[in-house]
Parts: sequence; C-alpha cells; structure tokens
Amino acid sequence: MKRLKYVLLVLALALACSIGCIESPPRPHKGDNSIVDNSIQEDILIQSDTDSDVEVNEDEVVSIWENLKGDMSDDEYSSLEKYITLFEDNEKFYFFAVKEERSFKDLANELDETFTITDLALVDMDGNGEDELILYSDYGPGMTFVITMIDSEYYGSFFSAREMTDIQNNGSFIGIGGDGRESFNQLEISKENMVAVSFAQKPGIDEEEQWTDEYYENFLNENYSDDVIAWEINFVVEKE
Repeated sequence: MKRLKYVLLVLALALACSIGCIESPPRPHKGDNSIVDNSIQEDILIQSDTDSDVEVNEDEVVSIWENLKGDMSDDEYSSLEKYITLFEDNEKFYFFAVKEERSFKDLANELDETFTITDLALVDMDGNGEDELILYSDYGPGMTFVITMIDSEYYGSFFSAREMTDIQNNGSFIGIGGDGRESFNQLEISKENMVAVSFAQKPGIDEEEQWTDEYYENFLNENYSDDVIAWEINFVVEKE
C-alpha cells in the first residue's frame, strides 16, 4: 500500500510540474538511525503541499532499518549500519564490473529499469574478520551483489545465479562453470578486484576419477549445510 501511495505521489507531482513547474522535494535522509538530520527537517518544513507525503516516505525508509534492528543481534546490526548510507544517501561504490564508481540508482538508470533488492545478508566472505554486505536482487535479473568496505571506501561486484549460490556462514559458495561442473569457492577481495577462488571442483563426467553419490552427499553435508540467514527488505531502486 505504501508503494502504491508513493507511485500516486510521483504521478501527482509530475502533473503539478507540467502545470506549475513545481519541483519534487528531495527525498529526506536520516542523520542516524533514530533522529532526522536538522537540515533535512528544515527542507521538509518549507514544502507547501507535500509535507504529509514526504513524512510518509521518510517513515517508509526508516521502517526498513528499524524492523531489521529488531530482528538482528547488536553485532549484526552494527555490521549493517556502515552500509545503510548506500540506500539512504545513494552513496556510490567502486563497481569492479566497470572499474568506476556507481550507486544503485546509477545502475537502474543504466539498465533503464527499476529493480528490487529483495533480501540482504552479512557474511565474512574473505575471512578477514569483517562482514561483507550480500544483496539478493532481481537486477539483471537475479544478480547477487557483494559490497565490502576497505579503508572507509565501498567496493562491490555482482554475481549471477550460476556464479554464486548456497552462500554459507563461513563465506564459501557454489558456482557452476561453463562446462557445467560445480566449483566450491571463497572470495578474494582487494581494492583491485573481487574474484571467486575454487578450493574444490566436482570432476567432470569424462574425467577418470569420479565422485560417488555418497562422497558427493557427504561433501555437501560437511561443507554446505550452514546456509546464511537473509533478511527481507524489498528495497526498490527506481530509475530516473
């Protein structure tokens, strides 16, 4: 229902602009997770006819993180907090795929299509003791974003469903190569790149040494029986 109200608001503002050149108010952002920044409050107060609708949009943004705060442990929410600006302030991250900075809105504009980040998870993907932000989305469609922070800067890449699935709490995941074989991977992350490194690979059907069904089942039980927990957010990234 809130999304419907937002769509109706956008349509109403577009009609008003065509009649009276009224500019859409800037989307308010929070200074922290509980108090709206004073400068934003002043911007809201000077809007003549859209006060209540702006406040609804602010409530909608706040509710995502407040709801997560109630579902997460203190440590989990602390790991998430450093990434919230990517959503609220449309902060850019260095996008390895194009070797340039991008925000999520930039990606929507380049794709020329609104997309949704459906769920998020927090996992130490490279074993350095710091959690990466895992974002499941319909971008592409079906891409999983991995965002990290290095020296207070954001870096990220995306992986298709074939490249990354069954992410585990220890950071390992399964990918499928061009030959159809499953590989069992960890990420290596630096300021230069974010790449999957295989620590095991299922033999191909034409290879002499094969894994028996029992061996494969035991391998999965040993290495892939601790799936990450993802939190639903359904954050819509709209193109301009």
